[in-house]
Amino acid sequence: MNLSIKVVAIIVLTISFFIQAAFANGTQGELRLMPARFLQSDKSIVNFIRFPKVSGDIDITVFCMGMISKLGNVKRNECFTKEDSKTNSEFVDSAIRASRAGRVKSAEVNGKRIFAHFNYRFRYTRRDGQEKIFAYPNHGHDSKRYGDEYTQAQQITDGHQGRSPCNSLRSMAIGLVINKQGRVEDLNHISSQGASKKCKEYQLKNLAKDYYIPATFNGTAVSSTHVTYFKDKIGWWGSGSGPERL
Repeated sequence: MNLSIKVVAIIVLTISFFIQAAFANGTQGELRLMPARFLQSDKSIVNFIRFPKVSGDIDITVFCMGMISKLGNVKRNECFTKEDSKTNSEFVDSAIRASRAGRVKSAEVNGKRIFAHFNYRFRYTRRDGQEKIFAYPNHGHDSKRYGDEYTQAQQITDGHQGRSPCNSLRSMAIGLVINKQGRVEDLNHISSQGASKKCKEYQLKNLAKDYYIPATFNGTAVSSTHVTYFKDKIGWWGSGSGPERL
């Protein structure tokens, strides 16, 4: 693990203790939770998106997930499309460049800025020569219930403890239901490669301990579905509510 990842891990662990104490010392209604969200300024990552120079009609969605720092920087960012292709990779690169250049408004608990995992997507369309780019603060898993503009639940603590039995893990996706209080209500293993039974049990047990800023719709906390992704033996690197893609 390099130095920058170690520093992020220490910061997240410290913030996790603060958040867990806040949840323990008061009811959800007494906590002021503000999710990470797109900035409404020139520094917003939305203003750095560029339409790739490709021909023909286009309708491509790029899913991204990253850790938003207290300063609004996007850390440990990953972007992908449902299918791999040379054309799609150009749109993925466009999304990654925007995420590196721009900022996101950081999440807050009781007025304190914190690290949070932000899941978002860019939809690029071109029809009859008209190009449009849409930015949504979610992966669209709950769009049928809440539309495209709802803000997806955001993980703000990491419940993983003890030595991981996942040395052979290559990838894993776990589905969750996050309630209006930001706690895991239900979870199940979706798919994995190289995961032993002990590894699956370890991930499920620890994910159940995590805290989230709940999904919001029209400014109100709502229950939501979620997918958390793991990659390689290092384990967890991001979470989202999109396709089973790692």
